[in-house]
Amino acid sequence: MKISWGYKVVILLGGFVAFMSYLVSICVAQDDIHLVDKNYYKEELAYQERIDAIARTHALAQQPLVEYQKEEKKIKVLLPYAAIEQGEVLFYRPSDARLDKRIAIQRGQTEYLLDVSTLLPGYWEVKIHWMMDGQRYYMEKKLYL
Repeated sequence: MKISWGYKVVILLGGFVAFMSYLVSICVAQDDIHLVDKNYYKEELAYQERIDAIARTHALAQQPLVEYQKEEKKIKVLLPYAAIEQGEVLFYRPSDARLDKRIAIQRGQTEYLLDVSTLLPGYWEVKIHWMMDGQRYYMEKKLYL
């Protein structure tokens, strides 16, 4: 028995619609997409402040240091400034915001040895921001753990 070309076209279009419906249902069912920060609009408005903070960081006589020590699975952060008032080190995972980790910078402490053995392997950004002498400072370092 031969199938006419009209039935073949209907079968092909039906298969295409079923396949596209399957792909759409998979996309709708995913709820674990965290590629953008929850407060991205607020952060975008303050982006010029971040640019100024980066420029101030580059103008410092002594630059901050972020160094990954692979054998010990630790990250050494050196902020050689005694005048730091407050700050934060953020381990940012662009692919999943649930894995982000924040560590507060203590007043008077200039060196941190942070254990990263609990972090998943892969691409991370270390974002450090701090206040010193009433000015904001910021730096980023991209790491692959």
